[in-house]
Amino acid sequence: GRAKPAQAAARAPAPAAADPGDGLAPAAPPLIEVKVVNARFENDDARGTLDASWHTGSGSGFGKGARLPGVIELAGTLAEGRASRVARYLPLGIGAASRTWVEHAVRAGQVRDVSYRVKGDLADFPFVNRREGEFRIAGTLHDVTLVPVPALPAAPGAGAEPARASAWPAFTAVSGELVFERNSMQFQRVSGQLWGFDLGDVQGRIRELSDRAVLEVGGRARGPAADLLRYLRSTPLGQGDGGVLAQASASGAVGLELGLNIPLARSADTVFKAGLQLDGNDLRLRPDLPLLAGARGRIEVTHKGVQVSGLRAQLAGGEAQIDGGSLADGSQRWAIAGMASADGLRQVVEPGALAPWAQRLQGRAPYRLQLGVRRSQLEWQLASSLAGMAIDLPPPLHKSAEASLPLRVGSVPVLDAGAPAAPA
Repeated sequence: GRAKPAQAAARAPAPAAADPGDGLAPAAPPLIEVKVVNARFENDDARGTLDASWHTGSGSGFGKGARLPGVIELAGTLAEGRASRVARYLPLGIGAASRTWVEHAVRAGQVRDVSYRVKGDLADFPFVNRREGEFRIAGTLHDVTLVPVPALPAAPGAGAEPARASAWPAFTAVSGELVFERNSMQFQRVSGQLWGFDLGDVQGRIRELSDRAVLEVGGRARGPAADLLRYLRSTPLGQGDGGVLAQASASGAVGLELGLNIPLARSADTVFKAGLQLDGNDLRLRPDLPLLAGARGRIEVTHKGVQVSGLRAQLAGGEAQIDGGSLADGSQRWAIAGMASADGLRQVVEPGALAPWAQRLQGRAPYRLQLGVRRSQLEWQLASSLAGMAIDLPPPLHKSAEASLPLRVGSVPVLDAGAPAAPA
């Protein structure tokens, strides 16, 4: 790099000579002090300024209050720098896992308007206790590419994390504020893009920059439901959801809330969660199931699977509530409860043996439908009192709308060896 002239000085006052025969203890080591004033630097990574001073401590030996590592006061600025090189300039006092993550996660972009300050006894760095000193780096990110769960080479040492590719998406066009302060890091008022969609209200932090550091990231996006579902399938979330994401489809735009908890030393253990907010979208859980029209509610997607609670939609001519999702064994279980109308049932029933029966219904009745999916096979159970539904069929199926006629009907798939599937 190129360094511009700066005023620097080092002084070590000479101690008074001791007479070996006078019986006095040896003189204390001299104070050593170094100062750098108005320094300017520029290299391929960054350009900036700094002022610094360092001196030995008043005690002896090494440690807090001792002669070494000494006391520092350093302050400076960076007009701009390459974001991908930030890891090279982080103090060694920051945990190795945190520095390794920064090295591999930050791929492109710039940091600008950076200010940094370090003050205190270096034995206390990074000065967790405010009374001991100060450590702060603050700047802005511009057009940064950030891979929150990056691919990593094999870490050295027995039991360390092996080399790993990353199936997680990158945040691009990231801009906002970044702050390292004491033993923590945070970024705020950050915007960017995910899978080509605008991502806003991004917040992130590492509470403790140690070898146990955990990065917490959250943000929001909005985009076409079909695209967001497709992208979610491409992440590890699509591998442990029992096939829900692979089979589901939706229309219109949806809101997406993202959250990641990334243990930087064991990023393979990342916890990812996504919330899809439906505001009147048409949703189909499987191609062979009826359309849930005008769905309103939230679909939660995590590393443990997909869950739906209290989702409401129009189904079979009335409002229905849908609950359920994927289970730990890879199966799915759904519960749908609502009111069905005769006209709505005629629209749901496909042409075939049941279609003439549907023409003999009038009115509306409550129902509860249980759906299960195991090994990609669908099973269902339908229960209804049929109260409110008139049936114009010969006895014993004939009934008025006021009468009840408990109905329970279901289907169980037949798997290999001709054995029926166990309940999901």
